[in-house]
Amino acid sequence: SETTKNDLVRIYGIDPDRITVVYLGNSLFPAAFADCRPTIKLPEKYVFFVGTRNSYKNFGNFAMAMAELMRADHALKLVCAGGGKFSEEERQLLSGLGIADRVEQYNMSDADLYFAYKNALAFVFPSLYEGFGIPIVEAFVSGCPLALSRSSCFPEIAGDAAAYFDPQDVASIRQTVGDLVYDDARRNELRSKGLARGEIFTWEKTAEETMTVYRRLSRRK
Repeated sequence: SETTKNDLVRIYGIDPDRITVVYLGNSLFPAAFADCRPTIKLPEKYVFFVGTRNSYKNFGNFAMAMAELMRADHALKLVCAGGGKFSEEERQLLSGLGIADRVEQYNMSDADLYFAYKNALAFVFPSLYEGFGIPIVEAFVSGCPLALSRSSCFPEIAGDAAAYFDPQDVASIRQTVGDLVYDDARRNELRSKGLARGEIFTWEKTAEETMTVYRRLSRRK
């Protein structure tokens, strides 16, 4: 991302002309799952989280924000994909928040991941920092509305196709996610924008732009 490029320039003093930004692509293709059915029984009403939950992923603040929403709406659940089973510390956190029985974790196949995105009320990415954020693109192509941290590269990658919050502020996360979960029109708006923006990120484009860099370098010899 351009954000990562700027970090390299700022931290290491690298000449920006020596850095080329090439966006990553998407490996989750909805057409491939046309004849598939989910193997996981997903809740009727849930918010979706993907990936590891350590440190900079900011899962603690996110869980606290979700707990407030889930206490007000007992039908609402939280589904987590990947990242391994909950640690003892995470189980204690969820239990202390009173939501342990309504938070589920699965290791998912690509097909189940697609269906989990597709049927979620929202995908939430609360990280404090990411270099790109492939789950953003996966959510886009799956037709899932997004709520993202207003930090690092997220606004660059998602543009106006996501709702944003301050990842350090639990109230901001709760407000943004809650507004999205309970606003059908807003979810439909972001779903439509996301599907269009997701078309930007393809591995074909990544390969072409990477090859352009290699060709440029070979001509310098």
